[in-house]
Amino acid sequence: MLIDIAHYIALAVPIIPMVIGIVNNRCLDSLDDYFQTSGEDKPEKLISVLIPARNEEQKIGLCIKHILSQDYTNLEILVLDDESIDNTGDIVSSFNDSRVRLIKGQPLPDGWTGKNWACHQLSQNANGEFFVFSDADTTLGKRVLTSALIALKTKKLDLLTLVPRRVTSNISERFMFPFIDWAIFCWLPMKLAYRSQNPQFSATYGQFMLFKRNSYFAIGGHGAVRDANLDDFELGRLIKEKNFKWFLMHGKSQVVTLPYDDNLSAVRGISRSIFPALYYRLSLLLVMSFVLIVIGFIPLFTLVFEIFASDRSITGIAISFLSFVSMAISWGIVCKTFGHNRVLALIFPVSILFMIVIAHHSLVSNVLGLTDWKGRGLTAKRLRF
Repeated sequence: MLIDIAHYIALAVPIIPMVIGIVNNRCLDSLDDYFQTSGEDKPEKLISVLIPARNEEQKIGLCIKHILSQDYTNLEILVLDDESIDNTGDIVSSFNDSRVRLIKGQPLPDGWTGKNWACHQLSQNANGEFFVFSDADTTLGKRVLTSALIALKTKKLDLLTLVPRRVTSNISERFMFPFIDWAIFCWLPMKLAYRSQNPQFSATYGQFMLFKRNSYFAIGGHGAVRDANLDDFELGRLIKEKNFKWFLMHGKSQVVTLPYDDNLSAVRGISRSIFPALYYRLSLLLVMSFVLIVIGFIPLFTLVFEIFASDRSITGIAISFLSFVSMAISWGIVCKTFGHNRVLALIFPVSILFMIVIAHHSLVSNVLGLTDWKGRGLTAKRLRF
């Protein structure tokens, strides 16, 4: 009897991400909503666009070109060359525009991760009233800064972050990126996240973080997360923890993350962040893995079993089918919203299994200190239960 109850509960769980996905699809604001007013109320405060760069000669040029094409012109672009051994610094210096400034990174101090130290140095050199942290592998649409500032002003925000569109070039990215969007979009109720000051109800994307300068320094900036492997999430959590106002919007195609170089780079890059997002807790990883296996495979296995069973149950077939469809709907919403291949809505168990493997790889690599950022090793973290 208890086994039957547990089975039916497992079949009912996929309703949760479906409902959250449907609701979020209606209430998640889009930056596009602020485009129509961008010409009517253009703020003229200085914006500092801050980009840490380490061995980014393949992408930094395109990144800067897109920022310089902004319709918001009162900006400075600070790029920190973090001890690159390629032509990153030369490419930045080649831009004949006074708004572009190259900063030579200082040696990494003890207790800091490379990216956080780079971002800290950028903030110390920035003059703007607003800070936009972005990545060298990210391109921005020409109206992003104007529209984002209008949204920040209208909603009285301290941190506005945008969900990027992720460009894929290999099979690993095509399985991982839809899962990442699904894990946030279909499990984080946006209405609750907007209203609650609970730091756990947030998701912050390092590809675009627009801070009020004073709010950034009030929470301690990157110095407060100096040893964190997931600086964007931690900064978003700090904003809420300190009773400042955080907000997440869909960046649509206005914030675009360029693909990794290959499958291995993609796996290592995503693996670096998963276990830190779970606070390095083994219990959370095991619970997450169990839940994903339950909702990803039990509906499908039950459906197949019931169809081919000699004493098949019409009720069992109907329930397991509806359970599978609920999951497929949640994945379909994500694929449509974020521009992923919609075939993933039907083969989502493959993506789930792939990410479970990556998550356990993240556990091992973070605990043993095998992770790195741009070729620089990250400090091993203590495993928590």
